[in-house]
Amino acid sequence: MEEAYAPLYRQLEEEKRIHLRRIEADERLALEPLEKSLAELKKLHAEIVAVLESGGKLAL
Repeated sequence: MEEAYAPLYRQLEEEKRIHLRRIEADERLALEPLEKSLAELKKLHAEIVAVLESGGKLAL
């Protein structure tokens, strides 16, 4: 019985792997804009800290 269904099990496993790879790719694409925003916020934070430490005033 197991041998009769072995090809089907292999096919299901392969389809599962493909689906999981697609999910991982989608997650990476979704993270790119967030990582860019985080980098911009870190840069802004560093600039603000530098101005405050130098005794300057922030121009908001």
